Amino acid sequence: METHSSKKIKLENDKYANEDAKDDLQNELNDAEINQNEPDKKLFLDTVNRSVLDFDFEKQCSVTLSSLNVYACLVCGRGKKTQAYFHSINQDHKVFINLNNLKAYILPENYEVFDNSFNDIKAVINPVFTSNQIADLDSKNIVGYDINRKQYRPGFIGLNNIKSNDYINVIIQLLAHVPPIRDMLLMLPNNFNNSSSNLSTERNKNTTLNQSDKKIFKQKQKNLVYDECTELVKRLSILVRKIWFPNAFKSHVSPHELIQEISNRSNKAFKLSAQGDSFELLTWLLNTLHYDFQGSKKKNSSTIYQAFRGTINTISQKLPDRNSTMEEKLKEFDSNNDSSSKVTPFLALGLDLPLPPLFRKEGDTLIPQVQLVTLLKKYNGTLTTLIELPNYIILHIKRFMKNDFIMDKNPTIVNFPIDNVAFGDLIQQKDDINGEKEPKSADHRLYNLLANIVFQGNSLANEQNDNSSSTNLQSGASNIFSKPKKTFVGPQSNVSLVTNIPSALKTKVLDMPGESIIDQKSFTIKPKPNEISDTNSINNNIASNATSATVFPISGQYSIHLRDKATNQWFSITDLTVEPIIPQMICLSESYIQVWEKQI
Repeated sequence: METHSSKKIKLENDKYANEDAKDDLQNELNDAEINQNEPDKKLFLDTVNRSVLDFDFEKQCSVTLSSLNVYACLVCGRGKKTQAYFHSINQDHKVFINLNNLKAYILPENYEVFDNSFNDIKAVINPVFTSNQIADLDSKNIVGYDINRKQYRPGFIGLNNIKSNDYINVIIQLLAHVPPIRDMLLMLPNNFNNSSSNLSTERNKNTTLNQSDKKIFKQKQKNLVYDECTELVKRLSILVRKIWFPNAFKSHVSPHELIQEISNRSNKAFKLSAQGDSFELLTWLLNTLHYDFQGSKKKNSSTIYQAFRGTINTISQKLPDRNSTMEEKLKEFDSNNDSSSKVTPFLALGLDLPLPPLFRKEGDTLIPQVQLVTLLKKYNGTLTTLIELPNYIILHIKRFMKNDFIMDKNPTIVNFPIDNVAFGDLIQQKDDINGEKEPKSADHRLYNLLANIVFQGNSLANEQNDNSSSTNLQSGASNIFSKPKKTFVGPQSNVSLVTNIPSALKTKVLDMPGESIIDQKSFTIKPKPNEISDTNSINNNIASNATSATVFPISGQYSIHLRDKATNQWFSITDLTVEPIIPQMICLSESYIQVWEKQI
């Protein structure tokens, strides 16, 4: 028999049970309503068109030209006339991706999509490499396939020539194949937990550097934080990563984003609208990267110094006075007579070509040739002596001769072997305790060719105009006595011969190494004494005090020869054209810049 209290407890339990049931029912109804109103997050993923996606250009809004919160349409590639929200309505394109944090959204509903099918797109926008992948670049024959299943070799792909930026393309290809610089740029985003990317990365544990440089490289790499790097370093890093990426959508890359930063950083001295001197760009870029890598005057203070810095001893002697006799002026150089020597660092060695013959026989088509060993006699110790050679030697073959009026190109061919060149024999021998010369070590004295930049074009600036003038002579009698026209650099060419290059450094720093001081002026600002303390006046005078960049009036094109160390195959790359080439054909071209790698 139930008591009154037990009945009361039972009624209360039933009441609470009914309330719980009501709450559960209400929650189910709310969930059903939400699910009914919420669209399927995978509904529009089939509209993504990977064949039209291109992430190589500068990340700017096509409407507002803003670089903040830029989205890319994954259906048509980009909205040319509308912003993202209006583009999704007008064109019925639903899927967008944020180019900064790599998050995908459905617009105009504005909800984020989490799907693994976007991983390949995110990898193309921001490629990431592990230390094991980098270690295999020079040892394994890695083959990549683009979206059309076209086979290509990662690292040996073409760069788009937007207008006249072939001289920039070859320098990018050169730096992308120097192992210390390449490895550092590939691993640069992995130096910290990148909050702007949701891709998992690893820290760099091993590099392809030799054991002596590995400890220094690791110690310096810890100081390089990706978010704190300059925009030039970031854009160069992502371009090099795209060049070596094996899962790209297309087998070529556009350097537009990097060229825009180079143009802005150099005060429009290097631009894509006019062809320039690739060596001047290389010298400026190495000094600028050395500064951006937090480098100093000390040895091995940056990756640039670790790879290219050497030391040279220059012997100079005062010239005789004007009142001296002819016999005194004709005396040979004697290092013991009031001579001074100076040890300076260098990043490149200049080689002087012999002048071509002034007069040629009729019908003579022979091209003058010279051996590389002959050009290297410049550093045999008479005037200049090499004290220390870097792991990678940059040779600048001075092929262009310019003055205030015209520019000429020396067509002399330089013959050289591509392997086992004994650059180490040029190093000055040290004296031992007994005063005798120490024997040179057979190790680390031989170098192999790594890259070769050539310029293919007319040997004379006025060659094309001379040919047209000769045609006019044959076409009419009125032109019989007319002289051949010459191409003068001036207003008639609608392009100036030189433009100013700002220094890579913000303050005055002496002896910044470019080419050896005896061959090339430094890219350093030298303010007046009364302007040293005035930072604003120094920045305002950058253009007027800086060294000038050459704009070529000679018609021609740059190309580069690169060695695939995994297969020992050579490739000739001219903008978008990539062709295999036999080694015997390399020395037949008009070499301009060479990079030699020390044998280990």
